[in-house]
Amino acid sequence: MLAYLILLHGSHSYPFIGIEEPENFLHPSLLPVLAEECRSVLGSTQLLVTTHSPFFIDGLRPEEVRILWRDDNGYTNVRRASDIEGISDLMTAGGLLGNLWTEGWFGVGDPLTRL
Repeated sequence: MLAYLILLHGSHSYPFIGIEEPENFLHPSLLPVLAEECRSVLGSTQLLVTTHSPFFIDGLRPEEVRILWRDDNGYTNVRRASDIEGISDLMTAGGLLGNLWTEGWFGVGDPLTRL
């Protein structure tokens, strides 16, 4: 976590920061905290985080999440979580985005639906 905090808030200014699967290096309870820290730097840098962790997604807003998946023809598709019907209402009712993902609400981009 210290390395991520130094990267995000250190004395250097980066125009773009990419973080690959932070769940491989952090305890799950720290992932929503990292999501908040990432949000705090968005005015000063462009940020891309790839993840397979519902715990990290729990710390994000639907408009901040892009779901990528490959269709039957092999083409990559993208959809914003906030554009999925029902997600905003469920979030307003207290749902967590990561839980909605694991419960199948995203409908795409979930490797378990392709078994």
